[in-house]
Amino acid sequence: MSGRSAEPDTGVLSYGQLSVWRDIESLPRERRHEANTWAHWEVPPGTTAEQVRKALRTLGVRHPSLRTVYEVHGGVPRQAVRSFGGGVELDCVEGSPGDTGPMTDELLGRAFELGEDFGWRARIVTESGRPTTVLLAKHHIVADGWCDAVLQRDFRTVLRDPAAPPPTAGPLDLAQWQHSEHRARARESAALHWEKVYASGASGFPLHSADGFLQCTLRSRRARAGAQALAERTGAALASVVLAAYTLAVARIGGVEQLVTQVMFSNRSHPQWRSVVTSMNQWVAAPLTVGDSFEEHIARVGGATLRAYRHGMYDVDAAAALQRHADRPYEATCAFNYLRLDGLSTQGGRGLAEPEDEPQWERPFSTIGHGCYLRAADEGGDTLALRLRTHGIPRDRVAALVTETCSLLASGLARSAPSI
Repeated sequence: MSGRSAEPDTGVLSYGQLSVWRDIESLPRERRHEANTWAHWEVPPGTTAEQVRKALRTLGVRHPSLRTVYEVHGGVPRQAVRSFGGGVELDCVEGSPGDTGPMTDELLGRAFELGEDFGWRARIVTESGRPTTVLLAKHHIVADGWCDAVLQRDFRTVLRDPAAPPPTAGPLDLAQWQHSEHRARARESAALHWEKVYASGASGFPLHSADGFLQCTLRSRRARAGAQALAERTGAALASVVLAAYTLAVARIGGVEQLVTQVMFSNRSHPQWRSVVTSMNQWVAAPLTVGDSFEEHIARVGGATLRAYRHGMYDVDAAAALQRHADRPYEATCAFNYLRLDGLSTQGGRGLAEPEDEPQWERPFSTIGHGCYLRAADEGGDTLALRLRTHGIPRDRVAALVTETCSLLASGLARSAPSI
């Protein structure tokens, strides 16, 4: 299925690939699809279905991650880059471009066999035979959210000029760079950071409920406007303001004095790897104490996350080995990811919660990761969506966490933020 060559290029995983692998390796078969993500591209008028197929095949040739399979030798995962000989699903389906939800669900709902599959598939949606939309499903180890714009840009470029662009650098090149000798000091610094994290005395969010996985979403224009006002008043990044509100809500509702938040970091600060298609996301760990006021807490959060970002590219296996030698078991208190959707959150009308400022309960698509995980999405600079996925936290506390986070952010619309 994967179009194998006789002598593939093989090697160790990059840090981002390894992070994904450790998250998914123990998933039962019925949950493996939870690592899939999706993209939604419009097709320019006048384009034929064959042109779309050719452009998608060209992406497979250009980006090594789209033609990589994964093997395990002696418990160690490795990647193998193949030649692209087809075998990826590129089906045409007749349908309305405004009603693609069921098709997207079907694409996402089937797991990839990473030892054989290239880890992505597409549907070309046609209306009266004319292609209007491409729906792309991909495993997270193939491409993180940052890559969606890279792939869409290349797709549109190839549609305009069918000449195949040359292959780019891929995750195997990235892995070799990360493991090179000149990165030894960076690896040592990351180890020191994790030793401090493990010694921070932080505790996890208290779990004392039979409730399983819950997902609660609150969307608010007031929270978005208040967060912007606080960012301008304090000079902090908007993401830091939202994270400060969330961690303060966690501290209050969970009764946690010392906490560590896992923050998703894109690892795209190195220019030579900024546009590589792979998964480079990694969780960084930021120990936090609550400040005397909300604005002071915002400043502390900004400083803690910047320190964590400096060590955001690290070997998760090496960090886990350090944890085994720590004085006490380590557990992050909560997890956080901030997304800028620039108006794209309305694609296909998926997952939006109404009415505004009221918690809405959803069925979580993915249950991978921390048991108190907030994904905050800035929807085009207008609305902030707070989507909290939990495990083992009582339903009333889950609702209280998103409501308190929203209230703290909305307080930024007042002339001064409240004291803690």
